[in-house]
Amino acid sequence: MASTKAIVNKEDVKRYLNLTDSSKDTFIQDLIDLASGEIEQYCNRTKFALQDITGELVDGTGESILYTKYSPIYAIGSSSATQASTDVQYRATPDGSWTDLESDTDFFWVEQYGNYIEFHEAIVPSGKRNVKVNYRAGYSPVPEDVQRVCIEMVAMMWSESNNGERVLGKSSTSMNTGGGSISSSYVNMSDRWRVVLAKYRTINV
Repeated sequence: MASTKAIVNKEDVKRYLNLTDSSKDTFIQDLIDLASGEIEQYCNRTKFALQDITGELVDGTGESILYTKYSPIYAIGSSSATQASTDVQYRATPDGSWTDLESDTDFFWVEQYGNYIEFHEAIVPSGKRNVKVNYRAGYSPVPEDVQRVCIEMVAMMWSESNNGERVLGKSSTSMNTGGGSISSSYVNMSDRWRVVLAKYRTINV
């Protein structure tokens, strides 16, 4: 089964590799998950495949906007429910009860570029980890250039694995899965891939 962060699907990768045999499907999926994780890690707080983020604690801004840890914000709430007033709550003290920041869901929404949540009237109280938010982060669909990088990363790992021509290049730790060995820390990201991913990368300040 694909992980929630899988940027591409197994069928697209197999077409790229010209593979029709299903005996290595688990290994291919493991490579996809590994490459997707490395891309996310490189891009820091950016999510690509849509993922539910539940109960995230963030700092209140003292303004009518709220920044989340991950972006782009696709929607407030989860994939299994529509936006609710309980999806953004705050508390006055570290052990206090949670209170809805806004009771009318029409009065808060995702900023058009998905960078933060906006409120029509409510002010987000300033504080440390005093706001709790449920949201979906990621792209729908994932940008084609990011999908291409992920597929090429998987293809490179496949060709260097014991399922291809050589032993997989790896940094330190490896694991056996799906009939092959893969690296737990993929370090061979090409300059071309870095250029593509640079525009999606978020830098901590």
